[in-house]
Amino acid sequence: PMPGQQMPGQPMPGQQPAKQVRNDVPAAAETKQEPSVRPEPVKAEEVPEKAESKPEESTAEKTAASEETAETKDIEVESLDEPSVHPASLGSTDVAIPADAKVFTAAEARLKTGARVTIPEGYEVIEDSAFSGNKTLESIELPSTLLKIGEGAFENCSKLITINLPENIIDIGRSAFAGCTSLAKIELPPKIKRIRQSTFSGCEKLVNFTIPSNIQSFGKHAFLNCESLVEITVPDGVEELPENLFSGCRSLVKAKIPESVKDIRKSVFSWCEALTTVNIPEAVTEIGDGAFTGCSSLRTVNIPKNLEVIGYGSFSKCSVLKTLILPDSITEIGGNAFNGSNKTLTVYCSHNNNYIKRYCRMNRVKCKDIE
Repeated sequence: PMPGQQMPGQPMPGQQPAKQVRNDVPAAAETKQEPSVRPEPVKAEEVPEKAESKPEESTAEKTAASEETAETKDIEVESLDEPSVHPASLGSTDVAIPADAKVFTAAEARLKTGARVTIPEGYEVIEDSAFSGNKTLESIELPSTLLKIGEGAFENCSKLITINLPENIIDIGRSAFAGCTSLAKIELPPKIKRIRQSTFSGCEKLVNFTIPSNIQSFGKHAFLNCESLVEITVPDGVEELPENLFSGCRSLVKAKIPESVKDIRKSVFSWCEALTTVNIPEAVTEIGDGAFTGCSSLRTVNIPKNLEVIGYGSFSKCSVLKTLILPDSITEIGGNAFNGSNKTLTVYCSHNNNYIKRYCRMNRVKCKDIE
């Protein structure tokens, strides 16, 4: 994509998230704006990452690499779903799967045509996309020997209702349960450290889900359009809430965010229409574009005292939001930050904060001095 072009599959701030359950397009790097002196800064463009040019391999090197690939049958686990500004927040990625692990293949999965399936003991890996698109599978019993569920292994299994994950599982691939629209309950085993990109995206019936305390990080879109989730608690130690993490969770009333969180990315809680209260941790200095767009029940937001940037459309269409107290540390408020919220919203700032007052005046938002 050219600079400034919207990446496919990514909802713009103010736009409801499409019910896509898988997003394998690499993330675009965002160019951060310099602190603006204007009341309504232009939204930062998204610039695709440039691939580094590598010197062409010699014929001998290619042959050696080919021979090494043929001799090695290791089952690799991806280290990360996408690049991150804060690698420390991603948790452990040293997921070791034995080179000779026994794999339950997609070919074997196609032979399982019934509503109830049992995978025999001894299997350690379920191959990528093994049961993807299976429209008859309702429940599955997994072996205690299982270590890894591959990417998209149960993606779009629309009738899958129950699945028990063995305690020995150490990795679940991207989009493993994406689009499992009948899945109502699942418990993650204690050895899982990261919920990867789009793992539960589109699980519309998922209600009873507790994020285990052992989870250290999330991938993008992990719970996108989980419309039945009512309450979530992000474990202490998580440092980043990535793009679209809970976007479209329309029934989400309560979201507890720990003080360890430093980054709230783009559209994290967009279109969480039942969300009423948010306490933003003190370590957060920037609220991403569209982070709370469409939170039409949001009444209370506690802003951290060191906040510097409110992104484009961050609180747009928050139609019952009444009060925001903004600190003097703010250097930038993106365009349309309060669009559709300005009928009920009053912004409070210090008496001599001319930047915030000018922004409010230019965008028809009520502004009052902090008493």
